[in-house]
Amino acid sequence: MDWSKVRDDASSEPLILIISEMAAIRALELAGNRLKGEYDRSYRSALNKVPRWDSHTIVRAEEKHLDKILEGAWEIPRAVGVPESLLEILDVHVRAVLTAGIPYSREDLKSSLRRLNL
Repeated sequence: MDWSKVRDDASSEPLILIISEMAAIRALELAGNRLKGEYDRSYRSALNKVPRWDSHTIVRAEEKHLDKILEGAWEIPRAVGVPESLLEILDVHVRAVLTAGIPYSREDLKSSLRRLNL
């Protein structure tokens, strides 16, 4: 995908948002799966009641574990040509969401994307 053309097209904002949202939710889901696997059964009932991408709202991810639980999270977006500048913003955003223990929000993601003037 030629990202320079996408960014120049006024109708592309929704496309970039959708791609970013899919990548961010996938990263949160991957982290959620890893968080769920690390905790005993006392958390599992509560974890089963929220989407995997919001597991961190039940069991907060610690900053020192973020590299481990996000390992490989950006491989697919990188493989399909999502620019590193966008992936860096998404990584910062996802890490903030995980450590804050807040649910995923499209509006919060939009705020993060504004840093790229998207």
